[in-house]
Amino acid sequence: MTDRRAALPDDEIERYRAQFPTLARKTHLNTVSLGPLSSRSRERVLEFLDLWEEFGASAWYRTWLGACAEARERLGRLIGAQPEQVSLHGCVSNALAAVANSLDYTDRNEVVVADLDFPTIPIQWLSRADQGIEVKYATSDDGISVPLEQYEALVSERTALIATSQVFFTSGAVQDLGGLAAIAHRKGALLLVDAYQGTGQIPTDVRESDLDFLVTGGLKWLMGGPGLAYLYTAPRLVDELRPTGSGWFAADHQFDFERRAFTYKPDGRRMETGTPAMAAVYAGLGGLEMLEAVGVSRAREHTLSMVEYLEQQASRRGLILGIPAEWAQRSGIVTLRMNDPARVVKHLAAHGIITDYRPGLVRVSPFFFTTTEDLDLFLAALDEIPAT
Repeated sequence: MTDRRAALPDDEIERYRAQFPTLARKTHLNTVSLGPLSSRSRERVLEFLDLWEEFGASAWYRTWLGACAEARERLGRLIGAQPEQVSLHGCVSNALAAVANSLDYTDRNEVVVADLDFPTIPIQWLSRADQGIEVKYATSDDGISVPLEQYEALVSERTALIATSQVFFTSGAVQDLGGLAAIAHRKGALLLVDAYQGTGQIPTDVRESDLDFLVTGGLKWLMGGPGLAYLYTAPRLVDELRPTGSGWFAADHQFDFERRAFTYKPDGRRMETGTPAMAAVYAGLGGLEMLEAVGVSRAREHTLSMVEYLEQQASRRGLILGIPAEWAQRSGIVTLRMNDPARVVKHLAAHGIITDYRPGLVRVSPFFFTTTEDLDLFLAALDEIPAT
């Protein structure tokens, strides 16, 4: 059980905050949409540009391919995977496509998702309706979480996989990955977890949870910006996965430049396609370095202490929070039900407070660099919103 009182010491928080220049000017409560830019990521991108200028194409062999390997290794450490089990992609949709293109739907043409998932997940299989794939939805009664029983009722011998979120993007509810894996595997199905809203703020071990696939990216809690996503593939599956629409980075001995035959890499890197966006890789490395310095478990402890503080202060104002009641299901995503949330977010932005909204909801997302002063500023700005 996480200690609800646990938080990072003030002096340590200040050291971290100093590495995010935007925090000197803004109150950043929007990591749920885009993590703030750290000085580490800026420095790593400048390093990439310097290497490009100095070495030209030879930078690929001198350092850039090594940076790709470093990204796989660092991400692997965060999720309990080996580097060769991690493949690099331009976005989560591309990573999902690599998985979807690898599966045989002849005997198993059903994919189970949740009605609280981000649209990227169901769209990947809805767009394949001409292949006879049927998408089924595990539903939520409260708009916050989806009980495991909902998935259990839908999974059958016709199910290819469950594809769902580690953390729901509106409510912040954390799902039981081990429970989902057990449900899928009892029926011979696979489990794919979209951890875009989890990796970096929720400790995750792909082996302990018995995951088949995990997709995530640098945009949010990994603080690496857009253009880089990751896919973990369980090694037990590799031999049977042959994604169509592949590319030369998936080829074994790719620098032999073979054109008349194609052999996949013998590990999870066979899920890659083409040349990675190196600026994004370097930015992502800066974010991963920053997160490793803090530690995911410690970041979660502090984040949850900030969520609890926000819950207490908001309830005194009569604000309605859309967060899980169970402590273990909570994350750094907090939603407030409000009329005209776009107007609220605009008002907050005028006060230098960065938030986001979804239909009927204002979203805020404290993280390891958040202070109670940040949350007090947010609440005080809410108090000033004129009635309509």
